[in-house]
Amino acid sequence: AGTTQTSLLDGAESDLRAALANGDETLEAKRLLAASLTQKAQLLLSSGQHEEATQKFGEAEAMLDASGESLSVDARYNFGIGLLNAGNPQRARDMFEIVLAENFDHVLTHRALGVMSLQANELEEAETHLERAQSIVWHADTEFQLAHVFARRSMFHESTQKLRAVLAKDPTHQASIELLAVCESNLALAARRRISSPRNRQVKKLFEGDAAPEARPATPGTQPATPPSPAPHDVEEDGAVQAGGRA
Repeated sequence: AGTTQTSLLDGAESDLRAALANGDETLEAKRLLAASLTQKAQLLLSSGQHEEATQKFGEAEAMLDASGESLSVDARYNFGIGLLNAGNPQRARDMFEIVLAENFDHVLTHRALGVMSLQANELEEAETHLERAQSIVWHADTEFQLAHVFARRSMFHESTQKLRAVLAKDPTHQASIELLAVCESNLALAARRRISSPRNRQVKKLFEGDAAPEARPATPGTQPATPPSPAPHDVEEDGAVQAGGRA
């Protein structure tokens, strides 16, 4: 089916280019060619041919720009996805910003920018975009990404709340299970450190008597565990991108 659709789009593109070359430079002809190029770009994107997809998106955009028109918001978003997966993150970010300028509630774009920011360790920006996305449409993977943002900021209590919300919806969400274990470990470590502080030991003796055993201090040099990187997600389906790499 994909091959047949590609052949039909190739034929339509060829016919429309021939019409333009023969002097049919009407706005309608340019719109039709841009639509054909956009459909071809979408097909290439879905098959993982990102560089070829961005080329077709670029041609469609140039065709419309010359006529005083522009790509649709969703086409621009997919153009950004193609650029991102083709190794052009800055151009992708620029394209996503254009999308939000036209439609600030474009949830997939907020998700994409949120995870891109998380990957770049721009945690405040990541939180802003991910929270905005969740306020529009709640999504388990986006909630997980927010939990990851909080964990990187050592806000383990907030991260734990987000992860439990994810697991309430999907108890098998493995990345959330793993990150929750890390957060709970860090919370337990922080609690042991508070209990073993000199002041708390003195208070404990006042209430329990001098014979009460001291709380065992945390092992010297123990550091909070580093949260794992989020598992890869298909941004073309849910707006997330890989956020690999640790802070």
